[in-house]
Amino acid sequence: METKKQSLERLRNTLKKERSSWDKLYRDLGDYILPGRLRFLTDNTNRGDVRNNRSHNNAAFMSARVLKSGMHSGITSPARPWFRLTTPDPDLADYGPVKEWLYQVTNRMQTVFHRSNLYNALPTIYGDCGTFGIAAAAIYEDANDMLRAYTFPVGQYYVASSARGDVDTLVRELKMTVRQLVQQFGEDNLSRAAKSLLKSNNLEQWIDVVHVIRPNDDFDPQSPLSKHKPIESTWYEKAGDEDKFLRQSGFDESPIVVPRWEVMGEDVYGNGPGQVAIGDVKALQFMEKRKAQAIDKMVNP
Repeated sequence: METKKQSLERLRNTLKKERSSWDKLYRDLGDYILPGRLRFLTDNTNRGDVRNNRSHNNAAFMSARVLKSGMHSGITSPARPWFRLTTPDPDLADYGPVKEWLYQVTNRMQTVFHRSNLYNALPTIYGDCGTFGIAAAAIYEDANDMLRAYTFPVGQYYVASSARGDVDTLVRELKMTVRQLVQQFGEDNLSRAAKSLLKSNNLEQWIDVVHVIRPNDDFDPQSPLSKHKPIESTWYEKAGDEDKFLRQSGFDESPIVVPRWEVMGEDVYGNGPGQVAIGDVKALQFMEKRKAQAIDKMVNP
């Protein structure tokens, strides 16, 4: 019988294979427009020597920055109130006590957003979505700031959509140090290999980790356990002990945010302006390189 970890690994491999047809396009978009926003290999974590940069002219990079800055200031500017709560019934929304309650909650939400890192994460989300056609992030409750947003590099995650076309499943591959694993999950939940590294004081050794967020097949509304909530959240070490998990928990509502610029039919991954511009960007870089070579030969034949 298939274990839960085997089931999750099968899901990861299936979604990885499904996304593979997009990988070459994403590499081109990352190399020519947004270097540093790609991470196809977990081994690239915290490495500055693998930031591929084929740019001889930064026009595309600057255009991507203008796009994400314009979207951020136009849609979710922290300098002005960009949302207001109301009710489906306009008469109820005009009722004094309800109107006051909506006003107070709106102000408190704005305060929470300002205290958190949400306004730092949103431009990154807009930039990824405009360039690659898709972006992914998660927003969790936080003990210090009430909520905290985490943006994920393109190439690090795989997604699947529901029958409604909404992205409801995200599988993410990442690296965490032994110290980070202990801080987040506790020593008892580590694999034998991770515990061995901890005992030998190799706290900054990187370990491959997988995080799966998806609708919970074991949802039980009568259970008080977090792992029986509607949304499943499972963390495990990729090469860890069989069917041993770092954490099995859940959410009442999905914490993942996966905007897509434009979706064709039943596609899961979107199409963005970057995909339209990539041909022109490649041509620009080629001409810029040739022009520099011509100038170099004239100056120093």
